[in-house]
Amino acid sequence: MIITDHLYGMECELKTDQLNVLILEKTDTFTGFIEHLEAQLNKVEEKILLYDDEQNQMDFSKKADVIFSVRDLTYQTTKMQKKVCAAIGEEVAESALQDRLVQN
Repeated sequence: MIITDHLYGMECELKTDQLNVLILEKTDTFTGFIEHLEAQLNKVEEKILLYDDEQNQMDFSKKADVIFSVRDLTYQTTKMQKKVCAAIGEEVAESALQDRLVQN
């Protein structure tokens, strides 16, 4: 999938069924992008567009979840919780933290 914000000239590839992290270094770009995300999720206006691999526009609110903080994960989003827990588990296993936890 590809996410675009034409106002800021952003176009990023997103992997499906994975957590994706976007890093925006300019403060004005970051705050503007967050405002656009919030407006998109609340269906106020569409400034951020999501396309599939064939360049067909997709409904952002149905195809993506946005996590601003851990507090955004509620019991209503169990699918997202499972993905986040699996990703954290993989990270722990790959970074040898699991061995240190067992030793402690």
